[in-house]
Amino acid sequence: MRKRVGFLAVLTWGSSAVAQYEPLPPPPPPSEPVAPPPVYEAPPPPPRRPAGKTPPPPPRYEVRPNSDPGYHVHDGFFLRMAIGGGWQSASIGGDTTVSGAGGIFNLAAGGAINPNFAVHAEVFGMITPSPKVEVSGSGSGTWKNTDFIHVGIGPGFTYYAMPSNIYLSATIAMAKYRMVTRNGSNTSDTTYDSDLGWAVKGALGKEWWVSPNWGLGLAGQFTWVVVPSDSTLSSGKTTGPVIGLVFSATYN
Repeated sequence: MRKRVGFLAVLTWGSSAVAQYEPLPPPPPPSEPVAPPPVYEAPPPPPRRPAGKTPPPPPRYEVRPNSDPGYHVHDGFFLRMAIGGGWQSASIGGDTTVSGAGGIFNLAAGGAINPNFAVHAEVFGMITPSPKVEVSGSGSGTWKNTDFIHVGIGPGFTYYAMPSNIYLSATIAMAKYRMVTRNGSNTSDTTYDSDLGWAVKGALGKEWWVSPNWGLGLAGQFTWVVVPSDSTLSSGKTTGPVIGLVFSATYN
């Protein structure tokens, strides 16, 4: 009996000893080595220049919009055409007034004698259809089928203030009035012509370049006309103002 108990005790102690000294599990495989960060070398220093010498300045480049010497310059041949609208009034002999709105036309041609300063001959005028007529002591009315016209021709000048391209123009001209009444197809028209007188026209405008030599613009103009009246209408003079707004196209 004692032998059996002793054997069991030895067997139990041996099992616990074996369990205590079981081998550990193997370690995990090693991970892949991480590459070290790249090493950046500083760039070599610039070469040292000799003492007393400085580097030359960088080249300068001039940007020109166009190599044409006449590009956006008022020189050479001058041509200006203008159309628009306005209002005119003429006092005939002091007792009759003809007035109304109508169309304006201008045509000037010449040449520049200095940059931005041109002299030219100009034709200008205005046509007022069916004007209003007021006669002192007799009331007023409208002359239907009638055109009231003034026209002038003479020398003038135009000066441009650059670079704004604002211009001032003036013309002194021989001028006259004409009144034409259309009487129908069976009878001839009735025409009243004044004798030659004079007129002064001024304009102030602004233009914008649309090509190397063409400009488009807008101008206000004023004209004063003084002419001898048609003898069938009055023995006095016919005088009056003309004001208008025109669109212009200028080649220069």
